[in-house]
Amino acid sequence: MKEFIERFQRAFQAYQREDFAAALEALEAAEEKYNFEDATEGGVGLEDLNILKGTCLLMLDRFEDARTSFEKALKINPYSAEACLGLGKLFYYDGLLEQSKTMFEWAVKNDPNNPAAAQNLAEINRKLEKPASHSALDEMEDVEERRAYREPIDEAYELFEKRDYRSALEYLEVAESDFMERLASVSNFKGFNYLGLQEVELAEKAFTRAEGLNPKSSQANAGLGEVAYIKGDDAEAKRRFVEALKINPQNEFAKAGMQKIGESGEDAGGADAEVTLGKLIQEAYEDFGEKRHEAALKKLEEAETLVIEKNLGDDSLVSVKNFKGFNRLGLRDLEAAKEEFENALELNPDSSQACSGMGEVYYLMNFDNRAKKMYEWAVKNNPENKFAVEGLRKVNREMNLPEDHNSLDTARQG
Repeated sequence: MKEFIERFQRAFQAYQREDFAAALEALEAAEEKYNFEDATEGGVGLEDLNILKGTCLLMLDRFEDARTSFEKALKINPYSAEACLGLGKLFYYDGLLEQSKTMFEWAVKNDPNNPAAAQNLAEINRKLEKPASHSALDEMEDVEERRAYREPIDEAYELFEKRDYRSALEYLEVAESDFMERLASVSNFKGFNYLGLQEVELAEKAFTRAEGLNPKSSQANAGLGEVAYIKGDDAEAKRRFVEALKINPQNEFAKAGMQKIGESGEDAGGADAEVTLGKLIQEAYEDFGEKRHEAALKKLEEAETLVIEKNLGDDSLVSVKNFKGFNRLGLRDLEAAKEEFENALELNPDSSQACSGMGEVYYLMNFDNRAKKMYEWAVKNNPENKFAVEGLRKVNREMNLPEDHNSLDTARQG
C-alpha cells in the first residue's frame, strides 16, 4: 500500500478514537508523502486530507488553523460540502450567524444528501427563527446569476469527459475564483465588524485573510488602510487606500480614508499634479505607439496613483483606466483589460472609449453578440469614435449583417 494512503488511514483511525493530536501528526506525515497518482488510486487526496485536518483542529479549538485547512480544501474543490460545513461551524463559533448560515446553505446545495449539513442548517435556522430548510440560495431570483455560477463546473465536467483537460482547468479556475471572492467578502465583513468593536488586531487578521483569498479585493485594501491609519502609519494607509481605489474607484470607505489622510496634513498640490499627469500620459502614449505596453502601463500606474492621491477628478481617472485597458489589450491580457474598462464604465457609463474597449474584449473572446452591443453603445455615445465604428463594422461582417447595422437605431425607429 502506498505511503500516503497508509498514513491517511492511520490518521482517520486516530480521529475515530478521538486522538486528534495523533491524527494531526499522521496527516502531516501523509502530506509529505503525497503523490497524485497514488492518491487517485486510493480514492483520497489533498482535499480529504485538509478536511480531516481542519476537523481535528476544530475539535482542538485551534480555530484559525482549522480555517486555513478548510480554505485549502475549498481551493482544491470549490464545491466541497465538507469544507463549507467546517467553515460554517467556525463562523458560528465567532457568533456570525448569518455568515454561518450561508456556508451551511452551500454545504447543503453542494451535497443535498449530507445529513450533517442539513442538521446544522436546520439548527442555525431555528436560532434565526426561520423554517428548518430555509435557504437564501433557493430564493435567488436571477436565473442568469445562478447559471453563471454553475456553468463553469458544468463546462469543466463536459470537457473532462472529452479529455480536454487544459480547457477544463480554465473553467475550474473561474469557479475557484468566484468562490474565493465570496469567502473573501465574508472575511472583509468580519474585519469591519472588528473595527467597529475597536479590536484592531483581529480586524487586521480578517482583512489579511481576505486579501490572501482574493488579492484584488478593494475592501481588504481599504480595511488594511484603516488599520494602518489607526496605528499612525499614514504612508501605509495612503498606499492601501490608493490601491483600493485602483481596484474599485467607487469604494466610498477608501475615498473617506483618503480624505482623512488629506486632513492630517497632505498638501493637495493640484497645479503641479496636473503638469505631472500630462507628462506621464504623453510618455505613455509614446510607449503605446511603439507597442511598449509594459512600459506604458508602468507610467499609467503612476498616473492613476497621482489622480487618486491628488483628487484630480473622475474624468481623469476614466481616461487613465481606458488607456490602461487598451494597453492590456495590446498584451492580450483580456481579463485585466475587461476589468479596467468595467471600472471606467462604473465611473462614467457613457464613456465611448470604455464601451469600445469592452467591445474589443468580447470580440477577442468570440462573444460576438456582446461585442456588437458594446460597439453599438460606443458609437451611440460618440459617433466620431473611429475605433468603435470600425469595431462595429467588423463584428457585423462576422454576423453577416450590413456593416453599418446598429440595433440601437432599429430600436429607436420601432
